[in-house]
Amino acid sequence: MVGKLIESTTKFFFLALLVIAIPASIPTACAGDITVDVNGSEKYTSIQAAINESSNGDNIIILSGVYIENLVIDKPLTIISKTGDPTDVTIKAPLPDVVAVEIDANNTVFKGITIASYYKLGQDYGIVIMDNENITVKNNIFIGCKKGITIIRSYNCTIEDNYMEGKKGGKGIDLYLAGNNLIRRNTITKSGGAIWEDYCEIGNVYHENNLSENWNGITLIHDSDYSSVYDNLIQGNENDGISISWADNNVIVNNWILENGQGINIYDSKHNNISSNVIMDNKYGIEFASAYSNLIYNNYFRNPKNIAWGDGRNTWNVSKTPGKNIIGESDIAGNCWLDNDGNGISHELPDLNGDGICDEGYDVEYDGWDYLPLKDNGKIPQKSDRN
Repeated sequence: MVGKLIESTTKFFFLALLVIAIPASIPTACAGDITVDVNGSEKYTSIQAAINESSNGDNIIILSGVYIENLVIDKPLTIISKTGDPTDVTIKAPLPDVVAVEIDANNTVFKGITIASYYKLGQDYGIVIMDNENITVKNNIFIGCKKGITIIRSYNCTIEDNYMEGKKGGKGIDLYLAGNNLIRRNTITKSGGAIWEDYCEIGNVYHENNLSENWNGITLIHDSDYSSVYDNLIQGNENDGISISWADNNVIVNNWILENGQGINIYDSKHNNISSNVIMDNKYGIEFASAYSNLIYNNYFRNPKNIAWGDGRNTWNVSKTPGKNIIGESDIAGNCWLDNDGNGISHELPDLNGDGICDEGYDVEYDGWDYLPLKDNGKIPQKSDRN
């Protein structure tokens, strides 16, 4: 009797343990890998066909080749080249004036792919993100697209480490009614506007981008407020390095703005903070019209003509404050004003007490005073000093 009880009890505990263990042994639903090869070695030769058959969270892994198709990504997926090298996989839209890649799902990742214009006219659109959040577009190449990446009514996206070679009259990264997006470490060249922000009222972040040989570098326009633009290299653009029009409360800090038509152009904008920038070797340093209550200080101006034209009333210095300034001295105050030969106000005005601040103010052409211009010490800011 006791033996049967023990046997029965043992069976009960064994079955109980088995019931507990079974769920752990059943595979849970998780992301799967779907491989695409245009050359036919895998089940799918079309990326779109793989997307259509995929489930949320899957990885679409693309083997080397040229894929002539346009994609609609309508579920959260990771689309990535197998090697991670964008030169191995190219997507070309089959017709002009179509979108090569349309992202219509939150939490999508698109990495390591080249998007190229199929037509020499370059009328294609690279990637369009509309009404989505948390999209990552990273380490891609865009060649000849009318617009590289367009972001419309989308938030919390990360666009980083992409290379874009566009067309004059087009745009590299175009944001409309978008906010809280991070745009960083992108290289954009040969476009009409490298980065263009329009009606973005809650701001975006632009960090460590390299923008060269475009018409405009960064444009903030039409109520594009509260953006942060810092640590960018903006060089050799035909028109403006940075253009701010009808846009308020933006922060433009620690950028290298070199060899553009105009370094910075401000029109009908206010309460922008423009500080700690190197604005050098542009045709004109800064132009402003109907621009009021902007704070412009601790910049290094060294251009043939620093003020192109002005119409407004702005503040050109802060109170003398301890801290390393733009030319490496110990106090932050006004701006350093030089011409391209190293002469100019900051070179000519005296500093009898040797505190690094000129003893006289500078009557900024058309607009207010820099009451505390920095005294030139002969040092040109270097990137290695600013990192």
